Formats: sequence, structure tokens, C-alpha cells
Amino acid sequence: MALWFARILVQRAHAGNCRISYGCLKTVPKNYRNSVGPKSGGDGVAVVRNNFERATVLSLQVRTFSSKAGFQKETTRGSDVKISPNFNDNITVNIKSISNLQNLVAAYELIKSNPGNLTPGVGIETLDGITLDYLKSVQSALKSGTFKFKPARRTHIPKPGKSETRPLTIASPREKIIQKAMQLVMEQKYEPKFLDTSHGFRPQRGSRTAMQYIDAKFQSVHYVIEADFKQAFPSIPHDKLLSILKEQIHCDKTLSLIKSSLKAGYIEFGELHNNALIGTPQGSILSPLLCNIFLSKLDEFMMEIKQEFDKGTKRSRSKEYQKIQNRVKYMRMKDLNVTDRAQYEALLKMMRTISSISNDNSYNRIHYVRFADDFIIGVEGSYELASIVLKKVSNFVTNNLNLQLNSEKTGIVKYSKKPVKFLGYNLIAPHRLGISKAIETVKSGDRLIARRKKVRIRINMDVQKVISRLIANGYIRKRTSHQAHSTLIYRGRFKGNLINLDHADIIRRYNEIIRGLYNYYDFVKNINDL
Repeated sequence: MALWFARILVQRAHAGNCRISYGCLKTVPKNYRNSVGPKSGGDGVAVVRNNFERATVLSLQVRTFSSKAGFQKETTRGSDVKISPNFNDNITVNIKSISNLQNLVAAYELIKSNPGNLTPGVGIETLDGITLDYLKSVQSALKSGTFKFKPARRTHIPKPGKSETRPLTIASPREKIIQKAMQLVMEQKYEPKFLDTSHGFRPQRGSRTAMQYIDAKFQSVHYVIEADFKQAFPSIPHDKLLSILKEQIHCDKTLSLIKSSLKAGYIEFGELHNNALIGTPQGSILSPLLCNIFLSKLDEFMMEIKQEFDKGTKRSRSKEYQKIQNRVKYMRMKDLNVTDRAQYEALLKMMRTISSISNDNSYNRIHYVRFADDFIIGVEGSYELASIVLKKVSNFVTNNLNLQLNSEKTGIVKYSKKPVKFLGYNLIAPHRLGISKAIETVKSGDRLIARRKKVRIRINMDVQKVISRLIANGYIRKRTSHQAHSTLIYRGRFKGNLINLDHADIIRRYNEIIRGLYNYYDFVKNINDL
């Protein structure tokens, strides 16, 4: 809801008809309290009052709860209705749109309540003390083309369950206002052009929609290509990224501003690193959008691959299955299913363990889904076809995007033999190879018919990954079991950084962790393991 309202603010700003809460800014519009629309909350957070008399806090990162109790009118929760964001791909991405004062205010309102944006960069400035006059000075610098991004602070955070670390670039909180303003305008232009196969860092999309896409498209997949970039964000070439941006952005000042954000560099251990030729800073508000714009070329290439290799309208029947099926029909016709029951049941069991369709190349389908820099490809066809697709994708990534695939994490998986790991989930094929398929009994006329039951893809929680993350964050460790002192089990551990908090705040913090895990995995099949 917050992101949708921000886009409405941007659209109204261009039309000159913007009504906005300035939150904790020093200047408040005249007759603001009596106006219809957004009203300021007690903590300065912009609040929207909709037609259902429900208040919604505008914060991208803070989960808010509201109750239906106390309203006379019929009330609708945000989860009860779907709000389709109105994107405008006809918008002109230029410095005038980005520097629009209402756009800058909207960007500030959207990031100011995020605790992470209060972390200082190289300097000591934070979002405290921001005034309307400051935003006007930023607006003037943007319009004149004199605004330049300053170097950020570089730190390293450990990867969960691994000895290696991930670089994190922390920009000045005040510069994040400009980054957010750029994102709000650029997203209007590019979001309608992105394909449905992309789910990462996009409005109303995420890991849940990616799993829904996989559940719908990967049902009959034989092989899955697991692919992983070798440091995608730090390896994106600036020249290729800027050339892609120039296809839709024709404002030299806007392109110069984007280039400044890429070239600003960072300070690490007191040493300045700038003027790099590759990489988008991880931790930047603009980086996910730039990554999606860059990798959208891969999405378009995969659509070309799909058109090239998809063929056939119907799968052919398996000759082996038909042979066994004909034998079963013959035994029924001759009443051999009664006199030779053992052989009859053996044939039925064999039918439930083999595929009823032929996996030849008369029918092929290619499916693809991407979440930021992680993607998988499903192949309904032979292993040879999967090898050809992997080779073509690898060549495109190397030659056209100047990126590299991680050879250790990239390969072809037989879907019916091995689960596929993606976004913290284990994707298990509907039918495992060699395992008897589930059957159900249905009534047809006067007799009962046993048929194979339709089984969907099983999406499970990657238990080991969750445990590794909890260990890395210091919430659990292996300790002696209370029941068997010779056994080590995972138990909670002391968290020193919470020792000065009140009991209620400590409980609230642990509940946040529990809710976060449950909200991410609440639809998986092995929910009891949570």
C-alpha cells in the first residue's frame, strides 16, 4: 500500500496536483488538517485514510496491523483486496521528474522510518534535522547538474553458514533520499516493461509469487538447470548498464546522475576506492532496480530460447506403459485378474512406478524464473536439450552481459531424483523416480476405478539453511540435551546485545524472528519442522 501511494504521489507531482503529508518536516501545508487525504501520524509517519475508514501507515519496511473492530461501516483489510499499482510507462525519466519537490518529499517519507537508513555513512549526517529548505537546495543542485554522490562506507557482513563475507556499502542517509527519488521515477518507466518471469525486488512480487510461478509451470519438468552468478552485483559492467539505460532514458543529466552513483566508490580501512568500471553497490536503494534492468536482457533472451525450442502440442504415450496397460486389460477380459492375482497386482504396481508419457523430443517446453540474480530453468525434454540450453545461456551471460556463472553451483539436476534448492526452499518433483505413485479410488457408474492421484510440486523449507542462519546470528547453538547428557541438540543461547532491553522488548524481538520465519514459510509442506 505504501509503495502504491508513493507512485500516486509521483504521478500527481508531474500533473501538478499533489496532496502530501510532510510528516516531521518543518513546513506544513495550509489548512492541512482539514484536507481530505493523507494525515500525519503522531510519530511523523504519513498515514493514509481510505474509503473504508482504515488508517494505513506508509512504511515500506514496517509491518502494520489494524483491527476491524470499532467501525460502523463494512471494513476491508489490505489482504482482502488486491490493489493493482498504476504504472505509467509513458513517463519521461529526466532530471525534472526526479528533482520535483513532491517527489523528493515522497522519497523522504518512504525511507525516514526505516531504522537502517539512520546508520551514518562516511560522515556523521543522518536524516535528523531534514527541512523543506534542505530538499529545495538538493532540488537546485539536481536541476543544475552539480549534484555528485559522495563515497560510501564499506563494511563486510558474514554469509550465513559460510566462512566468507559479503561486502555491504552504506551510503549517506541523506543521499538515500535522492536514490529513492530516482527509483520512484525510473520504476514507473521500467516496471511495465519487465517480464512476468522476474520476481525479485519488484512491487507486489517476491519469493511467494516466484513459488506460485514454479508450482504452475514446473509440474511436468524433467530436468532443472540450477544457475548462479559469480558475484552479479559487484560484476555488472558500467558501460553495458549505461547503454541499456540509454534505450529508455534520454536525459544527459539523469544518466550523469546514475553514473555518479556508480562511480562514487567507497572508503574501506581509510582508503578510497572510486572510478570503478564494474559493480553496483550492494546496500544501495537503486542497485536492485539497476540489476533488474540489466538482467531483463537475460529474461528477453530466455523468451527467445523458449520460442526456439518449444514444440509439439501433445505428449506421446509411453510404449512401455501402453504394453503393460494392454496386458492388464487382457487379464481383466479373461478374468485372469482373479485366477492370477499376484501377477495382476504386480503389473498394477509397475504401472504406478513408470511414466505414462514418453519423454522424447516430440514435445518440449522451456520454463524460466528469476529472482534478482538467482534463476532456475525447467526443461520438459531430454538431457541433451537441457545441455544445449545451459550452453546457450552460459555463452549469452559471458558474451553479452560480461558476467560469469559459478561453475560449482551451476548444473543440470534430474528433477525426479534430487530436490532443487531455490530461495531457501527445497523443490521436490511431484513423483520421485522408482517410487509408487499415489492412487485414489473414484466411482464410475456402478463400479470403483483406481487411478493415479494428481500430485503437485512439493515446496519444503530448507531446514538446514534456516538452522545455519540462526546459528550465524547467534540465536541457537548445539548444547547438551537435558534428557540425555551424552547427546547434543540445538538450544537457545545468550544474546548479549539484548541484555539492556526490557523484558517486553526482548520478547518482542524474538517474536519478530518467529513471525518472520513463519510468514516466509507458512505455506510449505513440512511446516511442522518450523
